Amino acid sequence: MSQFHNVMKPWDKYRLPESLSPVSYNVTLFPRLKPDANGLYIFTGESTVVFKCVKETDLIIIHSNKLNLTNFDGFFAKLSAVGEASSPSILKSWLIVKTEYLVLQLSRRLSVGAMYVLHTEFQGELADDLEGFYRSEYTDDGVKK
Repeated sequence: MSQFHNVMKPWDKYRLPESLSPVSYNVTLFPRLKPDANGLYIFTGESTVVFKCVKETDLIIIHSNKLNLTNFDGFFAKLSAVGEASSPSILKSWLIVKTEYLVLQLSRRLSVGAMYVLHTEFQGELADDLEGFYRSEYTDDGVKK
């Protein structure tokens, strides 16, 4: 009798893998406080994360939810190395809706101890549902603010 083993992929887990350790984040957000031609309030932004590889891996997994990511040469991010390290190329990138991840499959493993920079650019909706990055309005002396 054979047993079927359901092995979870790293992107199926709700906790990020411990192979990469963030060093710094630089996030810029530009909210539009007037609706666009479709009546949506949007924001654009970019994120640059510097991280250190603490365990060899050929995957980068980061949180991403309800963002339209900019495509760079066919991938949702750009990767570069800091200092002497060289950066592997990105083979594939995809989004996992269930766990809210962006996954990057690399051409080779990242080197333990090396530092890397991951850059993304995106657009999202500045909704009024009190989730994530949202907008809210109130009335003060009959004036909507």
